[in-house]
Amino acid sequence: GLKYTIYEDAKLAEVTDTTSTTLSSVEIPSVVSSGENSYKVYSIGNDAFESCSSLTSITLPSTLTSIGNQAFYNCSGLTSITIPEGVTSIGSQAFWECVSLTSITLPSTLTSFGSQAFQECSSLEAFYGTGNSYYTIDDNRALIINGTTFYAYAAGNAATLYSIPEGVTSIGGYAFGGCSGLTSITIPEGVTSIGNFAFRDCSSLTSITIPEGVTSIGDFAFHSCSGLTSIRLPSTLTSIGGYAFEYCRNLTSITIPEGVTSIDSGAFSSCSGLTEITINGNISTLELYAFRNCTNLTKLTLGAGVTSIPSNLFSSNMLTRLTEIVVHGDLKSTTFPTGTWVKDGGSETVTNFSGAGTYTRTDIQ
Repeated sequence: GLKYTIYEDAKLAEVTDTTSTTLSSVEIPSVVSSGENSYKVYSIGNDAFESCSSLTSITLPSTLTSIGNQAFYNCSGLTSITIPEGVTSIGSQAFWECVSLTSITLPSTLTSFGSQAFQECSSLEAFYGTGNSYYTIDDNRALIINGTTFYAYAAGNAATLYSIPEGVTSIGGYAFGGCSGLTSITIPEGVTSIGNFAFRDCSSLTSITIPEGVTSIGDFAFHSCSGLTSIRLPSTLTSIGGYAFEYCRNLTSITIPEGVTSIDSGAFSSCSGLTEITINGNISTLELYAFRNCTNLTKLTLGAGVTSIPSNLFSSNMLTRLTEIVVHGDLKSTTFPTGTWVKDGGSETVTNFSGAGTYTRTDIQ
């Protein structure tokens, strides 16, 4: 059975819980009675069906107007759901980890999605619905908000190639999270930001071009894109979020554009395939462990725009194979890696950067 919260004055009822997490089929009534009074069921509250893993089907009433945060969180047996006309909002993580959900039909009345409403729905093949001025569903059954924010791609879609529609200016958090079947994604001109976790676990993605105009890449944006072998960062980029490319183990080289001023903690951590990094910008913020566990990095190039470097650049003791640092600008700094180094093939050991040149480590092969 179901539990409700009654709002006496408004004669409304909200589904707040179940009497058992082993329910397999539920039909929520449009009206419930208490004593002599009747109450219209208008909402499914936060966490109402959380972890009802036996639930395979549910029918929602026409009186419904909202679905709360985590309302169907981890309903791992649910295979499909139709949201009735009249519903205006779906809360954050409402269907998180509904791993058997293959399709969802949305009403034309929707005006609000919370964050990550359909994240970790690994079997979801498509979104359906007529759309409205707030949301649209494109030809590939992906979900877009206000015509400008890419909200969600169905993680279980069988397609391997996808082009984000023109007009999109931002890629939302978790938008492609877990879309392990995609091998190529085209991002259109006009996109300016890539949200947190946007492409996390897109493990089959082999290459992606981020267009000019993008200024920020969010935290964990490409985390665990283990198939990614190359990525081009645009000259307009100014910040790279924490752990943005962590575990992109097949990346072999990366060039940081001149405009980048901050690289957050762990941004390229555990990119064990990286052998070469070029930093062209004057990085005012480079958090500790930005290149942690880049155990095969052998060459670092610092562009002409780099006139100073953060004190923690060489803090990671994992950069054990770094043997060559090429400096193109007038860099003078006592921040220097450990080991025995010479400049421009000379015989005298150097312990700091003294301007342009090639610094080579001689005590390892």
